[in-house]
Amino acid sequence: MTTNRDLDQIASEYDSLSDFDHHAIAHEADLFLADYVDGAVLELGCARGGMTRKLAPIVDRLVVVDGSETYLTELRRDLGQQAEFVSSRFEDYDPASTFRHVLAARILEHLQEPVAFLKRLRGWLEPHGMLHVIVPNARSFHRLLGLEMGLIKDLHELGERDRRVGHVRVYDSDMLMRDLESAGFRVTWRRDVMLKPLSNAQMETWEPAIIDALFRMARHFPDHGNELYFRCEAARVRP
Repeated sequence: MTTNRDLDQIASEYDSLSDFDHHAIAHEADLFLADYVDGAVLELGCARGGMTRKLAPIVDRLVVVDGSETYLTELRRDLGQQAEFVSSRFEDYDPASTFRHVLAARILEHLQEPVAFLKRLRGWLEPHGMLHVIVPNARSFHRLLGLEMGLIKDLHELGERDRRVGHVRVYDSDMLMRDLESAGFRVTWRRDVMLKPLSNAQMETWEPAIIDALFRMARHFPDHGNELYFRCEAARVRP
């Protein structure tokens, strides 16, 4: 079981505002906001708040849950009353109200029992509420390249960076769909986030225009983006 101390250790090593991931986080925030009309939003996992800082001034109400007090302390200082912050492991969280949107970006790959967690999460959504899930994609071009070069033996193999940030699996679209459906969700929309041909370290110095084009190119290579973004709703139970 991952403890709050473990999460603070990860927080001391992973800076989502300076890591190459900040490009994807900003793009994913824009994808979410393009879909947002109104209602309360629950953000599960914030890191240093790349997503949080974009959502807080816009959405009606934002509740942020993270197990790392390191991350939350910084965001409380920077955002003040623009959001509500809860220090809790996701598995222990028990909200007092329901939400129109639940945003679970890069968390399912950390959980030992994601289906059980997703089943609990269904109860956090108001009627017709939406779950937004984002996970790294095992079939990303950079992982396919690593496989062909013999750097990894399997697309689902955990690398050193995966272990360092607490990943326990690498999803592909079939695995993610299976977990969501097993938990009682129906996928209503999906998007590959970015075409990523090389590793973060190899792409860090690339020009912003190239990075932006790679986000647009993802639509030409379905199922091979660096991350998968699925929007879901609770499946209707047949009488």
